[in-house]
Amino acid sequence: MPYEIIDVPIESLNVEAVVNPTNVVMQFTDGVSARIAEHAGPALQQDCTKLAPLHADEILVTQGYRLHVKWIFHVVTPEWIEHGEEAISLCYARVLQDAVTQRIQSIAVPVFCSEQAGFPAERSVQLAEEVVQHFLKSHPQLIIFIVK
Repeated sequence: MPYEIIDVPIESLNVEAVVNPTNVVMQFTDGVSARIAEHAGPALQQDCTKLAPLHADEILVTQGYRLHVKWIFHVVTPEWIEHGEEAISLCYARVLQDAVTQRIQSIAVPVFCSEQAGFPAERSVQLAEEVVQHFLKSHPQLIIFIVK
């Protein structure tokens, strides 16, 4: 099972790492990031506030806090209206490459931009799946969950 598309709360998964799609100032106020922060506990927000800002080309890795994960990969997801689908795909690829570099064995990646106004949810899933399928050709050891 190199990858699977699942529809469960990302904060409930028992994997080595989860991806937290966030903003530059790392304020976890809505969507996936708010749910991750709520379950991880207040120390996550406190630590990330100290480490902000997070630039669009960076990935910040923190401990999992109270989640059932060892690591949280924080990444600023692109605004699809401004940057297009290619930027979203590149963001997925950067996260997966960083996971391999960090020797992560299993990672849960939420569908990026699916909560942004006007971006089709089905296309979000397709983009994630396309990137994951391509990535696994050269890194078949990584177990990836795409979380809808």
